[in-house]
Amino acid sequence: MYRFVVAVALLVSCHGDHERRSEPSSEGPPAAPVPVLPDVPKLPSSPDGVAELRAIGQDIAKLRDDTINRPTLINLLLGRASIAGGLQDYLDALSVTEAWVKASPKDPAAWKARVQALSRVHHFAEARIALERFKPLASSVGDWQDLAATLD
Repeated sequence: MYRFVVAVALLVSCHGDHERRSEPSSEGPPAAPVPVLPDVPKLPSSPDGVAELRAIGQDIAKLRDDTINRPTLINLLLGRASIAGGLQDYLDALSVTEAWVKASPKDPAAWKARVQALSRVHHFAEARIALERFKPLASSVGDWQDLAATLD
């Protein structure tokens, strides 16, 4: 019985409402027509974050002993650390860059990576010292100015 009363109340209250809406209002100017928006293009699905982190981890595992691709390894470690917040990745980047500058003290890429790793963990004093070692090895002033700007 309750449902019947509710249904009747809805029918009575809504009866004739559609006619009033179709009449223009005398209270002001008519509303502007709603513009038709162009079709939004279908965007590709974004990659799964967990799968991407897993892929980064696999790439890091492959590059651990690869001395040729040290810059890639360091960028992956620092990238994963900034995404996942893993302290171990920051520590690994510090140890890889430390070993690299000890093994190749005249390699500008090693010193650049060392500055980046040190600045990411907020060891700014040590990063400035590493930057001073990088400056004479850099091929141009622009190579080290960006790093110096991040430290200042």
